Amino acid sequence: MSRFKPFPQALVKQALWEVYAQRERQGGSPPGREFWLKIGREVEVLHEAYTEREAEFSKGENPIHGHLGGYQFYYLPRNLFRVAHVLSRLNWRGTADGPPFPPLVGGRLRIADIGCGSGAFSLAWLGWLGQENLPPLEIALVDQGRRVLDWAEDNLRAFARLYLPQVNLTISRHTQGVVSFLRENGGDRFSVAGGGMALNELGLQDSGRGNHVHRMARSLAGLVTPGGLGLWVEPGTRQGFLNVMALREHLTEETLVYPCPHGLPCPMKRDRPGHWCHETPPLPMDFYFDQELRDWGGVGFSMREVNLSGLAFRVNATNETSRLFQKRPGARVVSERLPARGSKSSGKSQDKVVMVCTPKGTLEEQPALSLPARTRGWFLDGAEQVPMAGDGPIVSLHPSQQMGDQPPARTRPSVKKSNEVKSHKFQKPKGNKNKTGKKSGLGKNKGKPKWSRKDTNGDTP
Repeated sequence: MSRFKPFPQALVKQALWEVYAQRERQGGSPPGREFWLKIGREVEVLHEAYTEREAEFSKGENPIHGHLGGYQFYYLPRNLFRVAHVLSRLNWRGTADGPPFPPLVGGRLRIADIGCGSGAFSLAWLGWLGQENLPPLEIALVDQGRRVLDWAEDNLRAFARLYLPQVNLTISRHTQGVVSFLRENGGDRFSVAGGGMALNELGLQDSGRGNHVHRMARSLAGLVTPGGLGLWVEPGTRQGFLNVMALREHLTEETLVYPCPHGLPCPMKRDRPGHWCHETPPLPMDFYFDQELRDWGGVGFSMREVNLSGLAFRVNATNETSRLFQKRPGARVVSERLPARGSKSSGKSQDKVVMVCTPKGTLEEQPALSLPARTRGWFLDGAEQVPMAGDGPIVSLHPSQQMGDQPPARTRPSVKKSNEVKSHKFQKPKGNKNKTGKKSGLGKNKGKPKWSRKDTNGDTP
């Protein structure tokens, strides 16, 4: 599906460290145990806010501003990975059939990073586009916080200096915030417009705000030049899914290219109101700063996968050859492996099914026997690839390799239950005793799968 190089994780990691060291006056000396303990404490504070206290970012309570180190080394890489993962799932048209990049605007590849934070959306695009024959780039960073805008611009320039030294890069900053930027755009167009982990700020789920959601969705689409791409990526929680679907319902004039194999009403939201569509891609073993945070920062929760819900749409163009982004053919898997209807679950693979969202806009069961173990989010079009990994050896900032220390022994630690992975799956109801000591009856649901869910609020802003 992709015609691009492996994602340059090592160079992104180096850029993130260089920016932090310069802004926080760390100097050129390697970080030691005390440094990573400090960053680990910041990560724990952010983790608690995003999962246990369920911070309402739209009310100005986003703790990122006071813990930018923890965000830079833990959450920014995960948000970047989410966006890059969605880019890897898009059906990019080959260069023999169309242009090698999204349509240019005024001879430039223009990217609007809306609610940019410290730049994860733009960093993902820079890394994904590659190094060869890249046109002049212009990135518009949109956020209310001047400090995070400083970090975002520094991160982008540091990475571009390492990875794209020959590219003409222009960065503009917009401090009026997301809603004002969308409302006051004035007809400016971009090759790509979107963002990540910021829809909560728009209040899309507030009651009585249907007109507001419509204006936001149409304003977002209005930013994208014909043939260009609108893209939004959110945490794969119930709330993230509902925010994405709120936008989707008002993008009726555009072509959906991810995740839906159809343009009809979402059957997940329509038919199963307690559930949601998301992916849980695994992280590479050498993911950014995780080893340092795990071994020296005292971060005890699991860090092996992320969750995401996303939406990508193409603004239709009259010129067929300009349509770089195409809809993925075939059905899409929207569940883990489940017991088949009416089967006595033996644990054997032939007894398992997956739920798929079809091009007809329906949810259907399909045998899971021929599918890999981890398939939630896969398209059954024969073009899926193994989840992306890093691009080789990672630049190490581990104290043991810089200070002559030895890393702690790799024993199985006692860790807290991770709130990072949210899942929903069908489970066949059983006649086990309930809390009252009585057997729960199956009634009309006998032999039918029951969809239960675990919904924590996610670990990401």
